[in-house]
Amino acid sequence: MMGIINKLRASNFFVFLIFILSFDIALLILHLINTFMLNFPNNFFHLEEDRSISEYFQYLKYAGILILLSLLIFKTKYLHYFSLVIFFAFVLLDDSMQIHEKFGEYFNSMINSETNVLSHAKYLGEVFGFLSIGLLVMIPLFISYINGNQIFKQFFINIFFLISILVFFAVVLDFFHPVLINDTQASFILSFLEESGELFSVSLIFYITFSHFMTLTSED
Repeated sequence: MMGIINKLRASNFFVFLIFILSFDIALLILHLINTFMLNFPNNFFHLEEDRSISEYFQYLKYAGILILLSLLIFKTKYLHYFSLVIFFAFVLLDDSMQIHEKFGEYFNSMINSETNVLSHAKYLGEVFGFLSIGLLVMIPLFISYINGNQIFKQFFINIFFLISILVFFAVVLDFFHPVLINDTQASFILSFLEESGELFSVSLIFYITFSHFMTLTSED
């Protein structure tokens, strides 16, 4: 009987994963149609534009992750999850308020140079700003990992792996934009890879958090 229940539970998790990934794929297709097939492209369907449909979907996923983690704390009384709440709250605030982008602009204005070498200053500032604040919120993460139980540690490892992928697409790939700024085709491909990587990695984090929440709370 328990085997049947576990299979149904796993099936429901898989359906949830397919649903959110399907929405990601639909957003990517909309972006391509909007870019190449419409005479008057709409910024709302463009992946890189602020306040686009893909950006709102990312906000929704981050909000879902935060809600699930908060419910986990409430249900299990296990406070180690609060470090993850802090981290994803920072990521959501940074994404919605463009904190590291503004830091990059400030860094660039401090240098105040028109030279080709220092034209990368804005991107260097963005990376430095993101990593500086990010390292601060990483401290409670590692403290909670060291003191956490085996269930939490396994969940943390899965999440941290996906966070690393997210950072690669959101920060590392973004750093190469100035190099390709004069190559329209290469710049488009890089941007598409960056945005699609962010969409999929956040969806997987949402899915892992959802399945972890459902597994733990169904045991009560």
